[in-house]
Amino acid sequence: MTTEDRLIDEYTDWLADNDLPDESADELILTEGLTPDQVAWLRDFILRWEDFEMERAAELRGETTAMLAGGVAPCPACQRRVTALEDILAALGWSDNQVANKVRDIAEEGLRP
Repeated sequence: MTTEDRLIDEYTDWLADNDLPDESADELILTEGLTPDQVAWLRDFILRWEDFEMERAAELRGETTAMLAGGVAPCPACQRRVTALEDILAALGWSDNQVANKVRDIAEEGLRP
């Protein structure tokens, strides 16, 4: 079972145990009527989820670099283009995870300069 699966299972179980609607933690924390313990649990869960996303984004960036390199060090021009794409998507408000996924998708499609 992956970290993502464990977090999802934990959150789903917690929602059921607390008789709360199936909404994202970011949305649910804004709900009126939550107890202080529920708010504290949600804050902690959100932080753990964000940590997971950051770790996954770092893993995906590493995988993407390896894919673009094809088993060898990427050419400087390729790496500059990847970095430029990552910077543009980040400036547009994409999360690290979204950026890494998009770069990986492009690499898997075989797009090379």
